[in-house]
Amino acid sequence: MSLTKYPDGISSFGSPVTPAPTLWLPQDAETFFISVLSGSDDNRGSYESPYLTPQQAVNQVPNTSQSTNRERGTMIYVNPGEYARQTEIEDRRYIRLIGAGYGLTILNAGASTGTTFVPSSGGVFAGTADNVGLVIAARSTLVTGFTIRGTASSYGIYIGDGGRRNSTWNYDASDCRIFNCEFDGDSYSGQWGIVIDGGQNILLCDNYLTGWVRGGIAVGSGISRSTIGVRIRNNDILACRGYGVLRIAGHQARSVSVGPGNVFSDDVTTALTNSVLFGTGDLEGVMGGNYDLTANGATGTATDRMGGNFETHAMNVPVYPAES
Repeated sequence: MSLTKYPDGISSFGSPVTPAPTLWLPQDAETFFISVLSGSDDNRGSYESPYLTPQQAVNQVPNTSQSTNRERGTMIYVNPGEYARQTEIEDRRYIRLIGAGYGLTILNAGASTGTTFVPSSGGVFAGTADNVGLVIAARSTLVTGFTIRGTASSYGIYIGDGGRRNSTWNYDASDCRIFNCEFDGDSYSGQWGIVIDGGQNILLCDNYLTGWVRGGIAVGSGISRSTIGVRIRNNDILACRGYGVLRIAGHQARSVSVGPGNVFSDDVTTALTNSVLFGTGDLEGVMGGNYDLTANGATGTATDRMGGNFETHAMNVPVYPAES
């Protein structure tokens, strides 16, 4: 496959892989390229000699990066193709993981190889072990430009301190950003699109989630850290089952803000249990400025605040227009 160079100096195999205008890109950033079509993990990770897997690029970042990597960060450009390997980022800070866009760069969570996700013994995560497309147990991780497909009872992205993922981890997953990604539950094969399980100041925005059997986004507490300050904005959470957004009852998940600009819709055959459910927990949750096109709407406790939402609470709202 030919090498294409672009005006900003970024080069890629195949379709362009260029950063979004809002991405921080210092000139001296450590940069790696990934290609499932022409890469090898024995390569150098350059655009002329890309790695095969994102994990290989992550492994090149020293786990002391909180001091050595702060000024420049690490940019990992993942070219188009389907990647059926689990990626784990733990204790390697300031990583920017950048795909080529919806439907181009695909992480197949259900087909992932690697250690499976083991849910906690009780509550919403109880059940058998499942695969995860991307595990983030590291601070200041940014992810954009991916389709994350949830086949075979998998989870899309897990963000947390690692306690429910690997008992030997105890890392800070704060200050993470997930935006402009598609989470495809593969017609109710995948369990949850995004699980947040410990950390602070986490932003989910401009994502598209559809077809997850338990729900779109679950927010709980980690083993060693509470979940504080989650902002969920401008996401489309359509045709999921269970919940659009769930704050897990009994967990220390504080200051969860849902809105503005989220859109919630039922599956055409099954209503969400709730578009948003703030289960009993510490302090407040806020839901405002959303479009709630579901049968059951949002539910909270006395400490939660909900207002300014456009609510139709209709059933059988189609996700796509009918074909003529």
